[in-house]
Order: sequence, then C-alpha cells, then structure tokens
Amino acid sequence: MIRVFISAYKPVNEPNEKLYYVYIIEIINNGRCHRIERRYSNFLVLHKQLRKTHQTPEFPPKRVIHNTVKVLEVRRAGLEAYLRELLLIEPPPRPLLAFLGVQPQPSLTEIECEEPTHQPMLSFQPSLYLDSSDSSGSCSDIVIKGVLQGLYGQ
Repeated sequence: MIRVFISAYKPVNEPNEKLYYVYIIEIINNGRCHRIERRYSNFLVLHKQLRKTHQTPEFPPKRVIHNTVKVLEVRRAGLEAYLRELLLIEPPPRPLLAFLGVQPQPSLTEIECEEPTHQPMLSFQPSLYLDSSDSSGSCSDIVIKGVLQGLYGQ
C-alpha cells in the first residue's frame, strides 16, 4: 500500500527564471518513507498522460491570481487529494509510480508463476524425533509428557 502526503511547498528562485513553487511529497511504501519535490507542471504532465488511459479525478486549476499562502495551501491540498484518488486505481498506473519514484510491485500472477527456490522435502525418518525410551512410539504422548513436565514439574 502506498500513502502520499504533500507536507509543504517552497519557492524556488533560480537565476534567469521566474519564481516558481515545488511541492514536497512524502511517500510511504512498504514501511519506507522518501521525499520528492515536484512542480505543478510535473503534476500537469502526469495528469495529461493518465487521462488518456484512465478515468482521472478532477485536477486543480492551473491559473492562480496571486501566490498567497491561502491560494498555495488550497492548491497543495488539491494536489494531495488528486494523488490519493489516483492511488485508488488498481493496479496503480506505471506513470504514477514513476512520478512518485516507486518501483512497481509484482502482481500475484507473476509471483505464482515463479519457480520454487527451495528443494522439495522427499522423506524423513520419524524415529529421529521420537523419544527412544518410549516403547509405544506415540508422538502425542511425548508432547503431553513435555507439557505436564513444563507446567507441573512432573
């Protein structure tokens, strides 16, 4: 199960470029967490790619009038909700996994078709595991004797 959170956004002001914001995405996959940064334009490219093959949720609008904290926070929450909706698609689309930096998990059919990695057990000698002083050879008697001795010291 993959979980995503867009924990924050930050401005990036590179020389000879217009100020833009990146969103910090925290991804939790199989108990491991990693962070990535993506621009709104990266989200838009993902959306256009996925909408060709999947039913996609509503995408937050591109145009914002002012880059105020309130507007940026609404966009952050909208992008987070968008990613969470996409993760409900089974199986998760490969472009989404690539966007999040997550390796695709093998499907159950792929796992079932793999060759076994162990040697099959052909036979064993049960007498190796039985108490040699027990003349009846009953395994259940050995278990009962062990339990009674452990609980009551008999």
